[in-house]
Order: sequence, then structure tokens, then C-alpha cells
Amino acid sequence: MGQAASELQHVANQLQGMAADEKKFIQAVFEGKVEESKAALLENPNVIFARTRDWYNAWHLAARAGNMEMLEMLGRNGKKGSASRKPIPGEPPPYSAKSKKGQTPLMLACEEGHAEAMVALLSNGADVLDIDSYGNTCVHYAAYKGHVKVLELLLARADAGGHGDKAKRYTDLRNEAGLMPLHFAVWAGQRDVAATLFAAKCRLNATSHSDSLGLVTCNAGSTALHLAAMRGNLDMATYILEIWATMNAQPQRKKPVKDPRTLQDHYGFTPLQSATALLRLLDPLTRVEPPARDEEQYARARALLRDQSVRRSNPNSGRDSLEAGIAAGGDASMEPHPLAAPRPARLSTDGAEDGDGGAGAEATDRDARGGDIGTNSAAGSPGQSLSAEVRARRRAEAEAAEARRAEEDRAAAANAAEERAAAAEQAGLPPPKYVCPITLCVMDDPVTAADGVSYERSALEMWMELGNDEFPGSGVKIEDRTITPNPELKAEIAKWRAFKL
Repeated sequence: MGQAASELQHVANQLQGMAADEKKFIQAVFEGKVEESKAALLENPNVIFARTRDWYNAWHLAARAGNMEMLEMLGRNGKKGSASRKPIPGEPPPYSAKSKKGQTPLMLACEEGHAEAMVALLSNGADVLDIDSYGNTCVHYAAYKGHVKVLELLLARADAGGHGDKAKRYTDLRNEAGLMPLHFAVWAGQRDVAATLFAAKCRLNATSHSDSLGLVTCNAGSTALHLAAMRGNLDMATYILEIWATMNAQPQRKKPVKDPRTLQDHYGFTPLQSATALLRLLDPLTRVEPPARDEEQYARARALLRDQSVRRSNPNSGRDSLEAGIAAGGDASMEPHPLAAPRPARLSTDGAEDGDGGAGAEATDRDARGGDIGTNSAAGSPGQSLSAEVRARRRAEAEAAEARRAEEDRAAAANAAEERAAAAEQAGLPPPKYVCPITLCVMDDPVTAADGVSYERSALEMWMELGNDEFPGSGVKIEDRTITPNPELKAEIAKWRAFKL
């Protein structure tokens, strides 16, 4: 009931400011009352031009609902107003009128997947090439929503091929950003729609003309593979590359299709670089650091744990502090401060007890507060010597653990590189170390950067000139811009090329 009441309130808001006969007609169309709508039209044919505050007329409402009876009635009685009404210059017919967002009734029918309503609208004169405020057509809406049947009916029309005009081919229609229906299907993850478009010979490597912030958000120059990479859709990216491989495997093809993995958008990003952030995060070799801790909360927790440890190891410390407080005239109910609790007694190196008093305790307390280690060591405090030794031992253990982790990371990286090289050799591809991480092509003039990775000289120089602060092959921050030629790798690549030929 709540949703129905909300819809009725929305309709009431849309009908504000309309004449009584127009309001009655639009209300009847919205509720699907065909006879009442027909009677209103026959009484005053000009109510067909009535529209809501969103500029939806009767055709919009019937198309969005997929009401075939209403559309058939409108086709017979609502294609134009009375003969005495003078049309407004540039005014489209009611079945092609646009809402505030520029949507026609045909777009709404395709967006909702009403195939029969779409056919009825086309038979009444609706135009597939009409565009909304962003340049999208009904083909874009059908592709975005994944309505394969609607798309197949559109592509089966006689004028779907554009009659020789490539710009009017239904598969290659572009919006204001230059995005085609294939871009919309890939962005929305509609693989069946993409298959339908490829079967209709859509362009695989079509690129957008400008940045898009509409239904599809992408950079200028983006291909379908760029969008699949941005969305992290492995299934769609694999399917696009399979289509590319199938196209190039056709013996009748005279000119091979470019590898979509090598194409760059207008900002110089390939699909691989668009997905680099996600790939680095999912790579097992990437170290994931814990979030930064709250130092203040950490200090409070550590002080509490230290106080509890002192109480467990020296049960009398709390009683001694309490008695001292009472002797000084304090309140017997007052708890000793955690940081004021004395440390447990321990033996010094000469066998004497290092308790709460004396120089040893004072040095120990000063060490706990971060005092000068060198001064206390010179004074010969046994407690301070033991504390320094413990700290040095912990430092050594931490350094050893870090060295072990670094060695494990290097070993894992080496194993991964060997596995990639073996897989590339088995597939007939060049070894990964011969391929530049920037151009993704076999290098002609390999050089080694400060991160230890080899790059194509011209590509790396351009990468640095563009102001990037990380090496693309390793993610290491660029602090040293030294470039060292790699003649050994160049010779290996030359031998590999000679063997391939």
C-alpha cells in the first residue's frame, strides 16, 4: 500500500497545472483505462499533446508500461490533434515527443524491454535515430539494459545497415561522447548483447571521442576492452580477446585487426594500465600493510597492560603505594596511578637486588621514560645495561625477520617469472623479460632503470617526461632517473628474433 500511495502521489504532482480534461486523460492513460482515454480523445483531440511535469505524454506512459491496447488506441486516435490546431514550429509528432531528458517513447520501450511496444511504435512512425540529451539512441538503451530480443528486432530492420552510411549503422551509432552500443553492453556486463552486436559486425576497437560522465564513465579514446578492464570484468575481457583472435584467424581477412591490448586512450593508458591498480592489489606478491594505528589509543593500552603485568609480578606494589598515600594524608580509597607503580625487583649482574630505590631504579625509570641511554650506561647501571641489551636483541630479531621476508619475496618473484616465461614459450609468445612493461611490445633498445626492470628506452624517457612518480614495471617510487643500457638483453632479443624468423 505504501508503494502504491507513493506512485499515486507522484502522479498527482505530475498532473499539477494541467487543465481538467488533460488531467483526466493523462490519469486514464497512466491507470491503463483504454475506453476512458479514447472517450477523452474523441471529446478533445488536442489532449494528446498534454504532458506531465517531466514532459511525458500519453505515448511515453503507454510505451513505458508496455500497454499494447493503449498503444493501438493511440495509433488510431492520437497521432495528431484537431484539424484547427496550428502546430508549433519544430514540434515533433506525439509518438516521437521527447521528455525533459530527451527520451522518446521508443527509448522507454527499449529500455524496459517491451519488444511488442517497440514494434508498434516503429510502425506508427517512431525513428530509431532519435537521440536523447546525451546523444543516446534506443539501441544504446537496449544494449545497456541487456534486452537481446529488442536488439535483435532492431538489427533485423532493413535500414539497420545504414544504407551505405557507416554513421547510421545501428551497431555503430555514437552518442555525444562517441560511445557505441558495444561500449554500453560491456560497461553493463551484458555478454549476450555483446555477442549479438559482434554477430552484426560491430567495430571491435571503436574508441570514444571525449570523456564521458553519463551512464558510462570513461576517458576519451576508450575501447570496449578499456571498459572491461575498468570494471574488472574478466569474463567480458576474455570474450573480447577471443573475438579478436577469431577475427584474425579468418583466412579471407586482408588486414589484421589491431590487438586491443596495445591501444591507448587519449591519456596514454592501455587496458592493462587501466586495471593496474586492481592487478597490483590482487597479486599475491603485493604486500598489504595493516591500517595505521591510533598512537594515543595504543599508548593507553600499552600502559594498562604494563600496569597489569607489574601487579601480577609484584602483588605488594599496589599495597605499598596505597600505604604510602595514606601516610602522606591521602585518601585510602584512591587507586595508585598505573605509571607510578614501581617496577618489580630484579637482580643486577653482581647479585645485588635492584629494587625500587637507589641509582639502578632511578636509571631504570629514566630508561622507561626514554632518557639518555649513553649517560646511564656510563654511570654503570646494571638495569640500564639489561634494558639496552633487550632492545638490541629485539632490533636484531626484527632485522632478521625483515631480511627473511625480503628473501621470500625475491624467491616468489623469481618463481613467478619462471612460470610466466614457461607459459609464454609454450604459447608461442615472447618471453616476458623481452617485453616492455609500458609498450607491451618486444623491445628494440632495452635499458635498465633504477628499479632493476628493463624498458624500451624511448618509452621510459617519455614516461618520466610525463611526470609519473612510479616505475610502471615495479611500482617503485622514482628517485633515481639513471638509465643503463642493457646490451646482454638486446643480444638475447636479437637471437630470439633470428630464431623466430
